[in-house]
Amino acid sequence: MSVENTQMPDPKQLPYLLNLLDDESAEIRAQIVKHLTAFGSTLKDELAKLPPEIVQTRTIALEKILLKYDRETLLQGWSSWAEQTLDLEKLETALSLLAQFQSGLKFQYATQNVSVLLNNLATEYLAFAQENNALELAKFLFEVKGYTGAKTDYYNPQCSNLLYVLNEKRGLPISLSCVYILVGARLGFVIEGYNFPGHFMAKVFVKSKGLLIDCFNGGKILQEKEILHSGPVINEHDSSSAKAVDIVRRVLNNLINAYQAQGENDHQQLMIELYRTIQDPST
Repeated sequence: MSVENTQMPDPKQLPYLLNLLDDESAEIRAQIVKHLTAFGSTLKDELAKLPPEIVQTRTIALEKILLKYDRETLLQGWSSWAEQTLDLEKLETALSLLAQFQSGLKFQYATQNVSVLLNNLATEYLAFAQENNALELAKFLFEVKGYTGAKTDYYNPQCSNLLYVLNEKRGLPISLSCVYILVGARLGFVIEGYNFPGHFMAKVFVKSKGLLIDCFNGGKILQEKEILHSGPVINEHDSSSAKAVDIVRRVLNNLINAYQAQGENDHQQLMIELYRTIQDPST
């Protein structure tokens, strides 16, 4: 097979092309990159059909090829989250878009769907639950399933990636809270995001009493009054219930800082670009 013709890429030739990605000849490697690039945005879908071991050994080279299309896909689809009617739909759409971009080819679950994984958790909870309420769901997620805070790699950008969080069972306070909120919504539970400075939490109501769930620390239950009167004085807006736009802005801000810490300047600038598209709810 000649590798010079890039006009009509054939998915059946992908395993052969991947084998040549680390060829000794720089000229051959350049031709292979050109041929793979010709697949365009369909390359990731075709790679997903191959055995993982074939792809994973060439992840770094393939990531460079796919980055352009992943970036374009994210930018083109980004406005769709704000167009959703319901607030939780907005949140889930935005986090799903970010997760698909962040996952790339690095993880075996890169082609999974956030919504499907959340559905699966809700179904699993129903089979487990003795009582059907938000507090029981917190116990299920943070004690039984073992979702916990990323205390050893807090500044890893992947800790804001919902696909990563759902599979690895660790993440930032806000990403773990989002898992709790979105699974709860599928079960009919009203769970809000609690926009506490420096440590995002979830809020539930039990007999009209507001309780905070610290998803980062094992689902620990806290009294709202206890939080408001401890530590530095905070204003009412800072501790208010967080809407989708508030959560998405905070997730993007976390990613901007995380990518800066990792020295991934291109990714950092992309997150800044997305952040600037969101209207400040206070204006």
